[in-house]
Amino acid sequence: MRGVPAGSGCDLAYLPGWRSLARTTPSEIPRIATWDTTYAGSFWLTRDYIPEVDDWTVADLPSLDEIAAELGDFERRSLRIPRDCQDGFLRAFWARPEAYLDDRIRRNISQFNLLDQGSVSHAIERLDHDLSNGDGDAEYRYLRSRDSEDLGYCILVAEKE
Repeated sequence: MRGVPAGSGCDLAYLPGWRSLARTTPSEIPRIATWDTTYAGSFWLTRDYIPEVDDWTVADLPSLDEIAAELGDFERRSLRIPRDCQDGFLRAFWARPEAYLDDRIRRNISQFNLLDQGSVSHAIERLDHDLSNGDGDAEYRYLRSRDSEDLGYCILVAEKE
């Protein structure tokens, strides 16, 4: 990371050596995009259909406390996700549950590729069933009226010494 421009950042999901930020950017203010593990169990898909996603993420991703212990104090800036988000990460389709039925979408969401495919298939079959019989739409209809949602994604901005 040496020589990375000031104000640069990283996504902890893709940077196993994130602890090196404390050593390699002493004159810069690191910015880290991450997911707050305290949100585990709060997203309808991972709570009601495939909790293995949050289990894997919590086990693999450092908590905000772990990050603070390594990098020092930081400001947490919430990244609200718009209802019509097109990016395609796990929680991007929070207000469009039918999107998770599309195999092309799931193939591009890394968490689905890291889990046992039998668990994923079973969860998607249950979601399909619930959406087909109207239970899922009745349960999550309220989400379609929201403009954005705080789903735990955030930017951490280190406090300058």
